[in-house]
Amino acid sequence: MGIRRQPHPSRARTVLAVWRWLPARLLLSCVLGLSAGWTAMPAAAAVLRLAADGKTPYSIIVRATATEAEHLAARELALFLGQMTGAQFPVKTDTSAPAAREIVLGPTNRFDPANLPPALRPQVPEGFTILPRGQRLLILGSIPRATLYGVYDLLEMELGCRFLAPHVNYVPQHPDLSLKIRPRKYDPPLEYRNLHIAESEWAVRNRLNASWDGIPLERQLGGVRFVGPSFVHTAGYLVPAETYYEAHPEYYALVDGQRHQTVGGRKGQLCLSHPEVFRIACETARGWISAYKSSPLYNPYSQLIVSVSANDNGLVCECPACAAINAEEATPGGTLFRFVNAVAAALATDHPGVRVETLAYGPSLRPPAVTRLRDNVIIRFAPIEADFGRTLDDPVSELNRPIRDSLESWSGKAACIYVWHYVVNFHSYLKPFPNLRVLPHDVRFLRDHGMRGLYAQGSQTAGSELRPIRDYLLAKLLWRPETDAREVIEEFCRLYYGRAAPSVLQYVDLLHDYYEQQDRPLRWNDASRADGVVYDDDFVQQADDILAQGEMLAQTAAQKHRVAVARMPFWYMVVMKALGELSRGGATTLAPGDLQVAARRLLEVSQAEGVTHLSEFYGPPGEQLEKELYPKLRLLLTRGTAPAEAPAEGTIRVLAAFLGNEHRTFTVALGADYPEGAGVFQTADRDWTLGQAIRWDITPFLRAAQQAGQPYQLRVRARVDRMGDKGAAFRFGYFRINANYSADICAALTVNAAETPPGQWQWFTLPDPVEFRASDRGQQAFVLAANNPQNVRRVAVDVFELVPLAAD
Repeated sequence: MGIRRQPHPSRARTVLAVWRWLPARLLLSCVLGLSAGWTAMPAAAAVLRLAADGKTPYSIIVRATATEAEHLAARELALFLGQMTGAQFPVKTDTSAPAAREIVLGPTNRFDPANLPPALRPQVPEGFTILPRGQRLLILGSIPRATLYGVYDLLEMELGCRFLAPHVNYVPQHPDLSLKIRPRKYDPPLEYRNLHIAESEWAVRNRLNASWDGIPLERQLGGVRFVGPSFVHTAGYLVPAETYYEAHPEYYALVDGQRHQTVGGRKGQLCLSHPEVFRIACETARGWISAYKSSPLYNPYSQLIVSVSANDNGLVCECPACAAINAEEATPGGTLFRFVNAVAAALATDHPGVRVETLAYGPSLRPPAVTRLRDNVIIRFAPIEADFGRTLDDPVSELNRPIRDSLESWSGKAACIYVWHYVVNFHSYLKPFPNLRVLPHDVRFLRDHGMRGLYAQGSQTAGSELRPIRDYLLAKLLWRPETDAREVIEEFCRLYYGRAAPSVLQYVDLLHDYYEQQDRPLRWNDASRADGVVYDDDFVQQADDILAQGEMLAQTAAQKHRVAVARMPFWYMVVMKALGELSRGGATTLAPGDLQVAARRLLEVSQAEGVTHLSEFYGPPGEQLEKELYPKLRLLLTRGTAPAEAPAEGTIRVLAAFLGNEHRTFTVALGADYPEGAGVFQTADRDWTLGQAIRWDITPFLRAAQQAGQPYQLRVRARVDRMGDKGAAFRFGYFRINANYSADICAALTVNAAETPPGQWQWFTLPDPVEFRASDRGQQAFVLAANNPQNVRRVAVDVFELVPLAAD
């Protein structure tokens, strides 16, 4: 298990309360059996001999009119019992002659669920009962998918199966299988269980009833469905600006004297006090509901929800009517809450089973002072500003205190609370996010404060940091919040990593112990914050050494690959450190061999795993990697870090291929048509901003030059791929960045298409020496392609240079 250090003094009490480091036990049923919602009858246990010598006397029975969910339950039970025993369990309908030994799924002529004793009757729609009667076993769900959930629960709790990861299951082998079982029921305490995962089979087996903005196996099973084009930030869809803004700008939020039209779910807001906005929004919502109910995906057992929520920004309408409501409600979200209440009342008249959801997020985090939300309204609490390295109720966390206070203030204000939780590093899916110790406590804390559903927003790609462990743990916590997280993680590692499990567990301990010694918050955007968690070279080396040992110990190719996936964050950190040093125009401090090993393994393993995203901010799947990271890795492997041609003495040179590309607006390319063997290009088909330009941070060089009295001239080597000779091709120069991220151009020139020989490389030089100018966020050289698609296809750059000039 590795050596455990003492937690940071400010966190000691919380850590001990959150994660008890207990020795692992193979079977979890004794612990999990105490979970909330679990009811076991005191009756003597029945013993059912399901198989002997790889054969079974049992059949699986469903009703003749079984739903697709019940048929799936029968197939899944037969599949896993067959894998476990080697026997074939036939599936029959209840039109077959009754037999003494049957496993009966759902309502049939064998047993009417209405005859269940009161103590065994499920109380929630997804609840189920498992009941032995003689040599029969009944699994009865309140609704069809609840019967399926009962099958999976039996397979896990009584029979020891584990649904570890997509396409990875653990099924114990028992050719002779006797099942000792007592009557029990289970009512899941959370009605909405959603992880950001696209693999439907794994999601269903782990009893998730939503996935991102949809439902796994939606038509067959149903689940929790948000109707309409989005399950969040819907202002721009309810009253679309493209339809109404030109004729009615008054429908949109008035901020600083201007109306801000909406763009989808991102920009602008609505004027929620305007009666026509209410009428149109209700009409739109009714259309969404009707369209979904008539769609081929509709399942009558789905819980339908309409999101009536603000767009993803902090704007609040300042018109007199909205301002008066917000003042009365003592929250900038006052108009939103009254609006949502009114929409919910209107929809209840013709769609009584549909609920309305809105966000407690940003300006609407705190509840209204006057209004109590209707029973058909769901508040989705989204604590985006929290410190996710500490529990939400950590008494010493300054960040989490207002989060906890806001959550507690919602008590009595809303009948139902969902939570939108943040569980990964959104600005870098490969940067470690040590939250495994706090997640179990937070799920229980939220449940105890009224949470009835949780969406854990994770990464949308395979291969992100510790994703298999985190997803599995979260699925278990959403199904049974009282789950012992440490036992789950230890068992998962044993089954998923095999002999490498001790190394993976040692790394998990090391990571969390290392973080707890830092006095830094763990934020959702940690990778882009100046106060983000720091992982020094010693930690990176130690962590990678531990996992390298695990990869060596792993016995199968699949297990070796799984450990290699866990190592990717450290190869990524090595590569990014080198690229950061190289992007500043210097040499890397890393040994060439170490850098090439990290680049090679990161390239190979990420491609084998099918990584598609490095962060939340991306283009089409895979684009970010193919446009930027993979070409840089190939460059490191084929050309190393040295330039192909040596610059003049004293010249500071940076290869454009090593530059950062925060906004993903240009592409890294390799090939002999670049003098350095690699470069970048930007298309000339839109109005790029300075922040989206090809940029080089020249601040340290200009500061040093000013102190030394050494002037420099800025130049760039570029190629214009053009079709015509009219208009501008690109701008070239340097600017300084202000505290609010606005830019002031220090010097620039415009290069016209006619001045560039088509497809040929050419040096472009600013005529005057560059000057150091004090700024809040530094100075950057730039090349910015023009918006001239009729004449210019793209602008390519391979190097920037600061060339020394003779001092005056």
